[in-house]
Amino acid sequence: LKLEVIEELLQPYLDRALGKGGEIWDIGCGSSTWGVELLRRWPASTATLLDCVPELVAELSQHYASDARICCVLGDCRKLEVADGAVAVVLDKGTLDALDAQADQDGMLEEAVRVLNKTSGVLVSVSFPTARRLLYLRRAAARYGLCLRTRIVRGAPERRLVAVLGPDFEGIPDHPDPLTTTTIDKLLYSGPMRDEPTVEFRHGAVRVEVDQEGSRRRGEDE
Repeated sequence: LKLEVIEELLQPYLDRALGKGGEIWDIGCGSSTWGVELLRRWPASTATLLDCVPELVAELSQHYASDARICCVLGDCRKLEVADGAVAVVLDKGTLDALDAQADQDGMLEEAVRVLNKTSGVLVSVSFPTARRLLYLRRAAARYGLCLRTRIVRGAPERRLVAVLGPDFEGIPDHPDPLTTTTIDKLLYSGPMRDEPTVEFRHGAVRVEVDQEGSRRRGEDE
């Protein structure tokens, strides 16, 4: 997914987070250029590109050696070497998807939240659109007291779930589009979700929570 596809969507969140400049961390960056691309729009910022593959980090370090704003780091996304609240923007482009174990996903997300600026920081997470990923992000947002905005966007060739998490989105309008609304509803009532105790549907200001566990118990009683 190219950054330009969602640049308009992300702009108000990034404007607030980066302001006159800030730290950008691209965790599990791989070959993604998102962190570097953000520097073009917010040139007073710095970008840390973190990955666990030594050869890739060495290649990135050489490629960006002439730009003092870019730091390429060999590290673990579950243990970020940066102070609490020091980062303006954390980018996750498929890293959650790449982590198989639940404990590893939890560890990565916990670290991302820890390092976010506590007033204006933004975590941008891009993943495959699955019901479990959507519910995971909703529960994480509730657990950490963060706001969550989600969009389904058309990638090349597949769709992607774009999630933006942060402490405060007041003043930033949220206008879900038809693709997002219909896709999320289909995801949430897919087969695997029938095992969930509750499933929540959202349409703008309207929120509907389906108590599936209660329905199953009533069915058994009958």
